[in-house]
Amino acid sequence: MTMTKTILSRPLMLLAVLLQPLAALAGGQADVPPAGRPATSDDVQCDAQGCSSEGIPLLQGLQPPAEAPRIAQSGVAPPPPPGGGAFMAELENGAVVWATEDPTMVPPALSVQSASMAAYENGRLERPLRFHTYNNYASFIRRIEVKLYRGTDIDLVTPLATIELPVGYVGDAEWDGALPEWANLRVGDEVLYVARAFGDGDAFDETQVQRIQLVTPADFQRGLEVTRNTVQKTLGQALGGEQAQDLQVSNSIYGQSTLRLQNIPIHGSRVRIYGNGLTRDSRVTINGQTFPVDQEQKFAAEFLEPVGTHRYEVTVDGRDTPTQSRQLQVDVSGRYAFLVALADDRLAQQRQRQS
Repeated sequence: MTMTKTILSRPLMLLAVLLQPLAALAGGQADVPPAGRPATSDDVQCDAQGCSSEGIPLLQGLQPPAEAPRIAQSGVAPPPPPGGGAFMAELENGAVVWATEDPTMVPPALSVQSASMAAYENGRLERPLRFHTYNNYASFIRRIEVKLYRGTDIDLVTPLATIELPVGYVGDAEWDGALPEWANLRVGDEVLYVARAFGDGDAFDETQVQRIQLVTPADFQRGLEVTRNTVQKTLGQALGGEQAQDLQVSNSIYGQSTLRLQNIPIHGSRVRIYGNGLTRDSRVTINGQTFPVDQEQKFAAEFLEPVGTHRYEVTVDGRDTPTQSRQLQVDVSGRYAFLVALADDRLAQQRQRQS
């Protein structure tokens, strides 16, 4: 018991030695020890940089960090950008774009969607159908396809059509609507569709089954007008019906996942790219692919990447500002994934010893 008290008293004595000169400094006093005697609490000198005794540093003051760009208080604020370098770039109008290697791995996300209705008349679709796609692990995907089936083909045996989609984080592809003669569809029927992403070897991921309702051209046009009015009120700008529909679909799937099966192996880390302080109505592309900007002029994009160096060409095109491009280079270490695996392994070993 006595030894415990002695050990605990030493740090308390040191703390008292450090706090006394700090109090003296606040009153404008700091003494210098006379030569030839041991240092006491009165021998410690303190200033804005810290405290020392006879030239030996005892305590160093920390400088406040540089102020990070302000992030609007809607949703979760992204982390502050690093202090310059290949991970951060400033734009001419004061906006900032930056990247981080995020220690939190997230599940792979894949979503493919088209409009919920299609105009159908005289045995054919009146206009092409556009499919929009989003995923966060394009580096591990070799190709993506969508297959369409009759609504009664619930086992997805005989496809009506197959559409190849671009392999990218965001993208779209158009189907001309050509149907085989044996399809024999009518207004009111449904068309089912499912997307598959293929990785190395035989591994593939698959989305949930979704539906498209076949309606008359008049009903389709009425639905298009409702969509156009809704999107125009949200954005505060005039849009065409099909443009509004494309925006609604692409924005609704961004950051979402409809994966039903996930087999493609993922390794590495998550890279997140942020932007803040953009001018109004800015358009952002990363490596040539368009990413949405919210109404507070911020954007965030995430990518699951393998270990290695990855470059992201970020281009910002504003209504009243010239187009600006910056390149961010991120060296994915993969250490985060390794540390998590190591911790899991140590925990498993400890549980085995306890059992």
